[in-house]
Amino acid sequence: MKLAEWERSARWRALEVADGVGQWVSLERRIEATVRSCGGVTAGEVKAERLDGATRGFLRRRARWLDGKVEMGEWWRELRVPRLPSWWLCLGSLGAVGLGFAMAQVGNERELNLLALPLLGLLLWNWVVMLFGLVVEFWPVNREAEGESVRAGFVGLLMKWSNRGGVLLPKGTEGVRVAFDELTGKVSWQRMRRQLRVWLHVAAALVAMGSIVAMFARGWSREYRVVWESTLLAEEGAKRFFGRLFGPASRVLGVRIPLDEVGGMRRGEGLVTKPGQALPWLQLYVGTMVLGVVVPRLLLAMIGLVRGRWVLRAEIERQGWPSYAIKLLRKVEGGDEKLLVLVQGELGEGRVTARWEGWLREVFGGRVRLEVERVPEGTEDDWLEAWQPEVGRVVLVFFLASTPEEEVQGQLVRRLREVLEQRHFEPDVTLLLDAIGLEQRWSPDQCKTREQLWTSVMGGGVEKMLMGGEKGVSEVGG
Repeated sequence: MKLAEWERSARWRALEVADGVGQWVSLERRIEATVRSCGGVTAGEVKAERLDGATRGFLRRRARWLDGKVEMGEWWRELRVPRLPSWWLCLGSLGAVGLGFAMAQVGNERELNLLALPLLGLLLWNWVVMLFGLVVEFWPVNREAEGESVRAGFVGLLMKWSNRGGVLLPKGTEGVRVAFDELTGKVSWQRMRRQLRVWLHVAAALVAMGSIVAMFARGWSREYRVVWESTLLAEEGAKRFFGRLFGPASRVLGVRIPLDEVGGMRRGEGLVTKPGQALPWLQLYVGTMVLGVVVPRLLLAMIGLVRGRWVLRAEIERQGWPSYAIKLLRKVEGGDEKLLVLVQGELGEGRVTARWEGWLREVFGGRVRLEVERVPEGTEDDWLEAWQPEVGRVVLVFFLASTPEEEVQGQLVRRLREVLEQRHFEPDVTLLLDAIGLEQRWSPDQCKTREQLWTSVMGGGVEKMLMGGEKGVSEVGG
């Protein structure tokens, strides 16, 4: 997804996570949005392992349709991912150019000391930083180890100065903001950090370019002469140094390095100095800055941009957008197909069966016809003998609190499949384990142990094993 469509889709996903009863946007309106936006895409066509173009198009069309048809108010537009403000970047870029211009102190009066130029310091600094930048760019990121306090503080500052204007949230929408921030927070933080690294590469190139502009601007109205002086370098050492430093620029630009003049250009006590012409040395200076700073920095900026988009796309795909699309599409699919739900034991109170219905419609289609039937405990064999199945797709509901037995629940599932095969159906049996209330009464270890026991008893004879808790339904075996 592109940033804008990801942001738009994340708003509506956050709303649907936080508002399951349709307080802000009715469930009928959401279903209408799915029907009008699916474009022929079905839940079976969505690739659960990756976000393909068709699924991305469906989510984009749906979010745009909802934006156009539903008026949410000013607070809705405040749900935005943080961005680096453009005025920050513009001021920073102007500052980088100014810094480079100020660093180019070309010399005293009309003399230009080659070893006093900012060239050496800029080259050394940039090479060290670029090496460090490459290591950081390709170093594996541990998303769990990121500093949450630093991220929250920086993002909060950005929200204060740029994106969110302090619009008060209407009562009851705090959960939407929380869900939106949970969905977008870490991804946008990683994106901003990469943007900042890219801008720092560009800023370094601007510093070098500011220095270049300053050199030629000052040389426009003055005729500079070139000298050099050093305590550490003698004449031959200076020639070797300048030859190696300016060699690449000399070959690229075709400008000869006037090394034969280096001996006479030395300034010092007791020496007769013959300053050289500044133009060839300035040209070599510019070429070296471009080849050693500007070009590598811009290449690193391009690498950062490309990798930033790739990383952003990878992070977004980890957020389960295909599963979200499948859930939306299944709510409008199913037609008049019948789904038989068999419950061993008591049917339970209304909210229990209603929750089964919600989950089953998400899995098998929102328009599927559900028929719930009880299988009396202790008379399973007699019930199966009299059972006349009309379809081969059955959901069998057990309660996790019950202790499974091979000769009871295990036998029921095997006999159920046998009866379906005898009636010439292709058995499609889904096992649903209901754990209502156990999360409050049992420890996690107790729940896990009981789930493993059910898995062991049922073996591989069912299509799916699912456990429904208060927080939803999650896969525990198969």
